[in-house]
Formats: sequence, C-alpha cells, structure tokens
Amino acid sequence: MKRSSKNVLNYDLLIRRRDLLRNFSICFTLISIIASALLVYLFATKKVFENSWYILFPIFVFPMILIPLLTQLRKVNQEIKRRSKEQINQTQSLNYI
Repeated sequence: MKRSSKNVLNYDLLIRRRDLLRNFSICFTLISIIASALLVYLFATKKVFENSWYILFPIFVFPMILIPLLTQLRKVNQEIKRRSKEQINQTQSLNYI
C-alpha cells in the first residue's frame, strides 16, 4: 500500500505547508480578481473586443483553477486537526497514569 505524503510530514511541516497553501490561494485569488476586473473593463470600453465574448473565458476558469488548491488545503487542515487531537489525547492519558 502506498504511503501518503501527509504521513511522512511531521506536525511542523504540515503547519508550514498549510501556511504556504493559504498564502498562495490568497495571492492567486487577488491576482484573478484584478485580472477579471481588467478583462471586464477592456470588454466594456474597447470597441476591439465588442463581439469577442471569448475574452471573458478566463473569468470562469480562475475559480476552477482554485478548486484543487482548496481541496489540498482542506486535507492538510484535517490532518493537522487529527494530529492535534491525537496529541491532546496522548497527554491526557499520560496525566491519568
């Protein structure tokens, strides 16, 4: 059975990966909003793009690009929560002994 890369990472590396994914998703979202606004502005004001509806295609593609990133971020968050619960349970069981 193939081991997942999450099992190899320790808790600190998972936190780093979560922060990296979160920062990347925030940056990509801001860039996509700015690019979408620019495309809408060009579409509305320039006569060159008057009949070119295909210029609005990236507006619909940007959210689909974020879906794998957000699912990976959700998986990393779930793994962090699971490991933190395990650590809490281990410390509580040691306290009872």
